[in-house]
Amino acid sequence: MVFVERDNYEEYKTNLFVKGAMGCVTAEDESNIYDTNIPLSAVRERFERETVEFWNDSATNPETGETIIDESVSKIVRASDKHVFGKRGSDVPERQYDYLVDLAAGITGESPGDLHVKAAGTTRSGGRAYVQISTDNVLKVAGMEYEPYIMFGMSHDQSLAITSVTGTNVVVCSNMVSALFGKQAVRKAKTRQTKNATDELIITRHSIMLQLEQQADEFDKAIQELSETVVTDKQIDAFLDEIAPLDIDSQNMQTRNESFRAEFKVMANQDERASEWYGTKLGMVQALNSLDIWNRGTRKNSDPLTRMYDETLDQTRFKREGNTLALIDKVMATV
Repeated sequence: MVFVERDNYEEYKTNLFVKGAMGCVTAEDESNIYDTNIPLSAVRERFERETVEFWNDSATNPETGETIIDESVSKIVRASDKHVFGKRGSDVPERQYDYLVDLAAGITGESPGDLHVKAAGTTRSGGRAYVQISTDNVLKVAGMEYEPYIMFGMSHDQSLAITSVTGTNVVVCSNMVSALFGKQAVRKAKTRQTKNATDELIITRHSIMLQLEQQADEFDKAIQELSETVVTDKQIDAFLDEIAPLDIDSQNMQTRNESFRAEFKVMANQDERASEWYGTKLGMVQALNSLDIWNRGTRKNSDPLTRMYDETLDQTRFKREGNTLALIDKVMATV
């Protein structure tokens, strides 16, 4: 098992709940790591810390002394520390993150074949929240174990509409990937955060199960194709020359590229997250995805796992997957 060190685990453990010690995650205190499915009560308690208030701006009429309240816009303010997330128009309802918990409560259950909460948390210092849901069924194709999921998200900072995203968790490394590794856009439903938005996401337990079954079928086909596509060492070197060239003038960039190439070769040849599929297109994608998620370093207010969830919500990661596959195809066609 490969572990990733965290510079800021204290923030991680308060922002995130996950089921099981995910393959690339560890820490001394795993109080938010659950051996069973995550109870909605724990998620609700966490989200309560992000409860917000809505403050209207006001002004005094200099002639009459009357206080005038501007009801067309209000500030979104966290109740606990008065942090201002942003502003909302009068057409945006006053929603709390409990909305996600209530949504999950309507489609999850306690039986083995039911849908369960597998992860939940906040990103962007509380600006966004998400709940990830899947079944207990671990599927397998070409030696790769995976779980299809659906994730629901929303935001206080107005950076994200009420959103649902489908994808797949690769068990060996906890990488979250699109069903087709970027070959087409991930199915993503979203609504504006308006008063009528609640009814726009028609969510039932049956519809979610159908989505996850379709997700699994698509992922099976994509992985099978990738695992059967042979990639030579010459093609791998040509690809590395495209993304991390060594014949450049900048010494700093050359040093950085040398480091990346070394990391990639270790990941592709020796790391369990990718080595099983070395010499195939799947092996390249696994190595690149794992490096992208876990070896990009820790930014302020964001550990790798939290960043992965955040970038999944707005499809940033899935777009990079698509660009990576397109470049691999380009290199393989010419070498």
